[in-house]
Amino acid sequence: MYREPTPDLRAKLASKRSSAAVHAEEGLWYDALADTWKSGKTQDARILEGQRLCLLKQVGFGASTPGKPKSVLDDELELLHFMGK
Repeated sequence: MYREPTPDLRAKLASKRSSAAVHAEEGLWYDALADTWKSGKTQDARILEGQRLCLLKQVGFGASTPGKPKSVLDDELELLHFMGK
């Protein structure tokens, strides 16, 4: 559900900090994950993959089968399936 950003959130997003980090701190993990995709053209792909993995683990995705690690793409596909997309 969309909610209008508070003045405090707007100020944090206007700072030089990563919008993904700001959204994650505020508990807006869907926005934080979207921010990592938006910044994909300007940041190192390995860093973005690590950020996505951390965000997905925070909300309960990313568990892997022993001996078989899951990729970030697998987690994102699982998330999209969960969201009904």
